[in-house]
Amino acid sequence: MKKIEMSNTQLFFLIIGFLLGTTSVLNPAAAAQQDSWLAFILGWIGGLLLLLIYVSITILNPGKTLVDILLETFGKFFGTVVSIIYIWYFIHLAAVVLRFFGEYMVTVLYPETPVVFIIICLMLGVAYAVRSGLEVTVRTNELLMPILILLETTLSLSLIGMYNFNHFLPFLEQGFGPILKTALTGVMVPYGENIVLLMVFPFINKKEELRKTSFLAFIAAGVLFLAILVRDLLTLGPEMLKKASFPSDISAKLIPGIQIDPIVAATLVISGGIKISICTYAAVMAISQLLKLDDYNVFVLPVTAIIVSISIWSYDSYIHGVQWIPQEWTMYSFPFQVIIPVILLVISLFKRYSKSKEHFR
Repeated sequence: MKKIEMSNTQLFFLIIGFLLGTTSVLNPAAAAQQDSWLAFILGWIGGLLLLLIYVSITILNPGKTLVDILLETFGKFFGTVVSIIYIWYFIHLAAVVLRFFGEYMVTVLYPETPVVFIIICLMLGVAYAVRSGLEVTVRTNELLMPILILLETTLSLSLIGMYNFNHFLPFLEQGFGPILKTALTGVMVPYGENIVLLMVFPFINKKEELRKTSFLAFIAAGVLFLAILVRDLLTLGPEMLKKASFPSDISAKLIPGIQIDPIVAATLVISGGIKISICTYAAVMAISQLLKLDDYNVFVLPVTAIIVSISIWSYDSYIHGVQWIPQEWTMYSFPFQVIIPVILLVISLFKRYSKSKEHFR
């Protein structure tokens, strides 16, 4: 694991792919209908603050993964307990994303195929990627992500003639409260999920450019997601945007004379695979670090089986899952994404201040 290396360009596209792995099939901001763009921007700002916390933690603890930082901050016993809880969170997040993409493929591509079969096939590919190593995953993502970005950009430009700017109105029809509630969900999903990347950040080649690379990737991802959201809103309308299971797929079908939606579906599934791979990698690597083992491959298949099981039993249907995210997942994720990272940041800053004070003495 010490030999893992990742370039700044690879990290740039990895952050975009990781974030896109959720928003490609689930955009919480759509619940705000014609004000979804405002809810998205507020969530985007909140997500930027979280990213600042995560990056600062890594910079203050150079060369250390999240598990290393937890053990050093909370001690061996409590650090191990919190690390195990985070391992569960990584596994659970992978399972939730896997289920959403399973439902997506069954709905859009394979309506006659059981979702269980789709989930198992997707997870076998993820297991192979994780066993191949982090470098394989980030290089694959580096090749595919520009293609996906180009496809989404082309799709948005092709639909400009169908945009209806009246779909922005009426502005703030339901007041500001629902927008804030939707924005809070948007902070947790997907931006707060960047906490997983604390298991990856230490392996970047040019560590001094971590903050710059992360923020540029975050801004690029936000611009892309906002363009996709506005495209779907102006094309489909606020009611359809809220009610449609996968609005981007419907938008792709509206281009006359070109059947681009299978290509879009394939690339989106790949982005989902990237996110699930990173979550799985973070889980097995954290386990190996706690057990002080150099090879995590022995844990890949057991963790894969657990992810598949949780994915199948996580919720009854896609509709149930969409309702469950803002109602329960947001608060469930809050300690992992906000409370514990803030504690780590405060303690890390205090340690840095104490060391600098001793140095001047």
